[in-house]
Amino acid sequence: MLSACRAYALLQGRGYVVPEDIKTLAAPVFAHRLVLSGDVTALGADNIIANILFATQLRRKTGTKKIAGGHNMEIILIIAGAALLYYLQNLIYKKYWDRGLSVSLRFSDATCTEGGKNSLIEVITNRNWLPLPVLRVRFKSGKYLRFAGSENVSVSDGSYKNDIFPLCFTSALRAQFPL
Repeated sequence: MLSACRAYALLQGRGYVVPEDIKTLAAPVFAHRLVLSGDVTALGADNIIANILFATQLRRKTGTKKIAGGHNMEIILIIAGAALLYYLQNLIYKKYWDRGLSVSLRFSDATCTEGGKNSLIEVITNRNWLPLPVLRVRFKSGKYLRFAGSENVSVSDGSYKNDIFPLCFTSALRAQFPL
């Protein structure tokens, strides 16, 4: 009975069972379980169940918890809303993520000699209204240019510097790498 009422309520657009659902489904669910004999055979099982339900007053309680599993529709709507939000976010980021984004590299001193001290300055500017939770910046320099600490650097035919930054909307980030 409970499964039938839950299914009926869902077909009616509700995630919970109300007393009217029980009244509607009582005869179809219980009629085959009644074994009638004698004078009541003429009444029929459907009429007997209808009389019992008429004599029994079903009340709708207010402020009580819904039948277990009654929140299925809300959960489905929340999941559908989250999926839609994720899809729209992907569309927006694919189209607009790099608008207003700029990266510049420069040396701190105009001249650099072998063995001298210098730094590479990286400035990342986001003039966009979209925050960038993960921004990967990668650049290549000559293989003889050595970075102090050598973190996030690989050397083969050149020096590859690889950094990951979070960047809020309309903000700038400045990083300095000693050489």
